[in-house]
Amino acid sequence: MANKKEKEKENELTKAQKVVRKKLIEFMSAAFALVAALAWNEAIKALIDAFIPEANGVLAKLVYAVCITVLVALVLYLFERSTSEKE
Repeated sequence: MANKKEKEKENELTKAQKVVRKKLIEFMSAAFALVAALAWNEAIKALIDAFIPEANGVLAKLVYAVCITVLVALVLYLFERSTSEKE
């Protein structure tokens, strides 16, 4: 009887360790994605400054924000569509 309870506790601990490990990997992936996004943000800003030097105003920042938002929405839509087709 005690052996069965010990095995159940051990099994629960193993499950908890797997959940923690999975969440840790998810958080680390999100952190690396954020770093990559920030790097791309700087690269795009530098590209805009190189081609449109006078684009330092609020209007240029708004246009940049709208363009990035549309691009991200499109990419997320395509990702969602591709994953739903596989199911």
